[in-house]
Amino acid sequence: MVDAYDAIVIGGGILGVTTTYNLARAGQKVALLEANTIAKAASNNSFAWLNSHGKDPGPYHDLNVAGMKEYSSLEEQLHTVDVHRTGSLYWAASKADDDFLINRYNTLTSLDYAVEMMDRKQAQQLEPCIKFPEIAEQVLFCNDEAWVDPPQIIGALLDASSENIDIFENVSVQSFNKNGDVITDIKTTNGTFTADSIIICAGVSTGLLADSIQVPVPVNRKPGFLIVTSPVPPETLSRVVHHGRAAYTANVAKDDISCHLRPDISGGIRIGADLYDMAVDEKSIVDPIPSFAYELHDLAKSVLPALENTEIAKAHLGVRPIPADGFTVAGLLPQYKNAYVAVTHSAVTMGPLIGRLVSEEVLGNSPDPLLKEFRPERFSS
Repeated sequence: MVDAYDAIVIGGGILGVTTTYNLARAGQKVALLEANTIAKAASNNSFAWLNSHGKDPGPYHDLNVAGMKEYSSLEEQLHTVDVHRTGSLYWAASKADDDFLINRYNTLTSLDYAVEMMDRKQAQQLEPCIKFPEIAEQVLFCNDEAWVDPPQIIGALLDASSENIDIFENVSVQSFNKNGDVITDIKTTNGTFTADSIIICAGVSTGLLADSIQVPVPVNRKPGFLIVTSPVPPETLSRVVHHGRAAYTANVAKDDISCHLRPDISGGIRIGADLYDMAVDEKSIVDPIPSFAYELHDLAKSVLPALENTEIAKAHLGVRPIPADGFTVAGLLPQYKNAYVAVTHSAVTMGPLIGRLVSEEVLGNSPDPLLKEFRPERFSS
């Protein structure tokens, strides 16, 4: 038996679900195929901070800013979408960080990004429980940045469009059948599916699936590690905060003391640090909680002393997809008339935007100019 649809979306993370939502909203009957469980891979293990901080050059910065703004449209469509618009604070943990912070402020100002520089006293008024270091004489505040809980967003989108969506979890793609430049059907572990359009949004598996139909979309895999504490009083932390330089640079020293924190939907605090991302690989075991998680917890306590009486409620290990050149890949796959792709780092920031733009392309619209620099054919030339 073959199940026929208008569109098949492969991947149940934020990109796959936003694409599915927009197609279903336009009246398409969509099959959403997920190899594991919806919203349980990178989307569930993300810091999920909406930003375009340090995402140069211009076109990529612009795409991220547009992604941040797209959440406002999503909120207008669905009142069940929760976006925590509290802004983000950044400060120095060393003299080198301080110089970098000033340079970053100048860059963001030149890009017309919503940013201001405040003194430590002003920042302390925003976050009374933070222990700002003496070196942090200036604090960067990015007003429009926010955070979300990706599983909550994904659930709201699927609930709103359930009439036009069939969800298939624990279903893996085995092969694609094609006739010339058209994908005719997909063979899976749950039978064969056919559709007018195929959209690959499979995160770290995107490159392998594209390669199976002879289209290069190279995607690297980057493990990331986070912890979430037991619940704290709501006044403990109100927004995303970044202690030290690692929040906005790829260069991480072995003695780095940078970390980033934000409220978690559970009532606890979500904590990450680039240094501890380097402590894991894809096979790392995080249940039971590893010893280095307690080091990260202690680091966070030095920034937010109110965490002293908390415990680690959960450790998260996620594998993030990073296109080989570091930039978004979205749109029609070269060589095909009905096969599309969407994969990116910062998928939470850009997911609703890219999902809408790719779905519009599937529905017959011209590619949006925002995606001009991010087409998949750049890897085929």
